[in-house]
Amino acid sequence: MNELASPMREEEAAVLRQRLFDLLAQQVRQYTGGESTSLPVETAQALFRSVCFALGLDPESPGGWRRDLLEDDLAERWRASQARIQVQLAKGQALWRKVCAALPPAENRAMRDTLRSIGGFWRRYDPRFFAQEIPCDIDYQLALPVPPEQQGVDYVVTYLEHLAVENRFLQRYPRKVLCPVWEAYCPHYRQEVLNLFEPVGINALGKTLLGQSQERLTFSPEERGALAQRFRYQRREVVTWHLERAARGLAGGEEDLRGYLTACAVQLAGRIHALGEAESLAGVFL
Repeated sequence: MNELASPMREEEAAVLRQRLFDLLAQQVRQYTGGESTSLPVETAQALFRSVCFALGLDPESPGGWRRDLLEDDLAERWRASQARIQVQLAKGQALWRKVCAALPPAENRAMRDTLRSIGGFWRRYDPRFFAQEIPCDIDYQLALPVPPEQQGVDYVVTYLEHLAVENRFLQRYPRKVLCPVWEAYCPHYRQEVLNLFEPVGINALGKTLLGQSQERLTFSPEERGALAQRFRYQRREVVTWHLERAARGLAGGEEDLRGYLTACAVQLAGRIHALGEAESLAGVFL
């Protein structure tokens, strides 16, 4: 391993921590306009977390900090991070406009409210002092949640990337194909906090496995039985292989969709395998 890329020893972490506190003191002076170095503990902690976010550090895990930071000009690195955040903000706003302009063919209150709130994020977000914060309400669930370690604008951008992939997949199908799946999943899907993509994606994978067309996505008891028979007594690795193959076929040449569907297929394989010798997959394929 490169020596500079290896984790720090405790004494080295203490040196870096002091350098971070020096950078924090500069941030405090700028935040208060030079009028005070005294702040509420909560505000000082938030400013410190913002500094760590900008530098790519986890303030709760100094054991994972890398030695190369001891050689860096932290002030310069912080300024470079501000430029990176501005790029992310521009990317995020473009994604948000794209998602808002290409909604699935059915309204869901949680999605609508989430996108409206994200619309205010670009105005409320403070990359200079509180870059790790997410000043908006994100209630709409994703089939593949954003990794919890992501913060600030990085979280919002990843969320919108996932949502764009999901909604683009849903737009493949007319409303008359989608609504029966959603109604079987949750009759009040327009008002509930749930994900619209997941039940459609699961059923589409199942239809692909059966070699059936996508003109109807709901399953008859006989079709569910055929899938249950196919997976019965199979090892999880075998179930996963079949579902990943179906995901690749369903995605076609769309690389980001292929990755997304494949990850969903792995999750689905776990659900199916957990059912063991179940006679029906009624709780999985709708």
